[in-house]
Amino acid sequence: MKALQLTREYPPHIYGGAGVVVDQLTQALTKRMKVEVRCFGEREPTQDGVFVRGYTPWERLKAGWSGDPRFAPALETLLNARVMARDP
Repeated sequence: MKALQLTREYPPHIYGGAGVVVDQLTQALTKRMKVEVRCFGEREPTQDGVFVRGYTPWERLKAGWSGDPRFAPALETLLNARVMARDP
């Protein structure tokens, strides 16, 4: 059995309570099964037995999206979530 967590926050990039919960839940699950975490941002391989894969923002958003800048954070979140979910 394997657990998959899709999250915006994962150590070392924790911004609030959700990231702390994801970290603690991941550590508890690793005692019983393999765990894969898909999260936002570049990640280095971990040494604690958790497979972590980081996803970076869409290149067009980084390069200066021509749309309304107010929508860029929401668009980045939606695009990253879609890529994380579709990744085999």
